[in-house]
Amino acid sequence: MLLLPRDVALEFVTDCERNGIRLLGFDAFEPPASDTIRCRLEECLDVSTKDYWDYSVPELCDVMRDHIRSTDNLLFEFVMP
Repeated sequence: MLLLPRDVALEFVTDCERNGIRLLGFDAFEPPASDTIRCRLEECLDVSTKDYWDYSVPELCDVMRDHIRSTDNLLFEFVMP
């Protein structure tokens, strides 16, 4: 599991956009508390569904960046094809 802080996650999405990599979504997690990492299901984003099939890679990346920017103090794990 590789969890990225918000700034790094935004850079990762931009790099994927530059390279034409179509991400499938991401899971969001609270920072570790002792030895526990808790998933924040309400902050996860799945762009692999039919609703997003017609989106281009840049459009999907914009959706993902907007969603990441709307969060505070979370870590992200990306789902790739």
